[in-house]
Amino acid sequence: MEKDRQRRSIGTYAPPWWERFRFKLKRTLVDDNDSSYFGAIYELKDAHQYAPNYLIAFRGTIKRFQTIYEDMKLNFKFVYGHPEESPRFNKAYEAVWNTIDLAGAANVWLAGHSLGASIAMLAGRKLAKCQLYLETLMKAGIAIIMKCPSEDLEEDAFIMLSEWKPNLFVNPSDPICAEYIGYFQHRVKMDEIRMGDVERIAAKESIISLSSRAIGRESEPLHLLPTANLTVNDRLSVKKAHKIDQWWQEPFEGSTQLYKFDTDYPHH
Repeated sequence: MEKDRQRRSIGTYAPPWWERFRFKLKRTLVDDNDSSYFGAIYELKDAHQYAPNYLIAFRGTIKRFQTIYEDMKLNFKFVYGHPEESPRFNKAYEAVWNTIDLAGAANVWLAGHSLGASIAMLAGRKLAKCQLYLETLMKAGIAIIMKCPSEDLEEDAFIMLSEWKPNLFVNPSDPICAEYIGYFQHRVKMDEIRMGDVERIAAKESIISLSSRAIGRESEPLHLLPTANLTVNDRLSVKKAHKIDQWWQEPFEGSTQLYKFDTDYPHH
């Protein structure tokens, strides 16, 4: 949609992508600073019981002069700063919350690619802490952090989040998101060698989070998830590792596994 807008050909290329699945565009989400379309709300009439009534999707970074500044500014906020303070994220979260208020959490899905996946992840995490668990599809997200006022809150939040099962789609050749694979696999290995207590602690920490505390800035490593359905594309193509079109190419060569954080693991 944003590329259509930049071409001044709105309605030319984008609509077939959602019309093919019988979605109807209800609203575009517009960045107040650069007027770009960063997301959209779609409605599915007469949805199947396993399909959403509403889908809220967020785009990734577009490396064009009309969008690159605001996109990269938000990327840096997700990695180093406070993304919740971003006007774009606040508008996104307000749209998500209003849609939930309209249709109910069970009828709303979130989706995003790259920067958009980070927006969807942060929104999903905030809602999960309110015990609202949205179906979330994230393709190649980036690491994000946010303010965490106390260790008790961090512990409670991580356990609360364990009931949320976002769907992550990653490629081992993608440096932006490949660490998700190692993160979950490492947790399994630690459990297998009976180092579960250490794994429980490590699962909630990141280099960014530890570094932030070292300089007196508390942070919660929001890219670390207690639970996730992780789909890995085994096609090791560096050129397409971060691109979204890899996920509908046939035949698909990959695997999906559910990683669940065990909140009842015994302490020693």
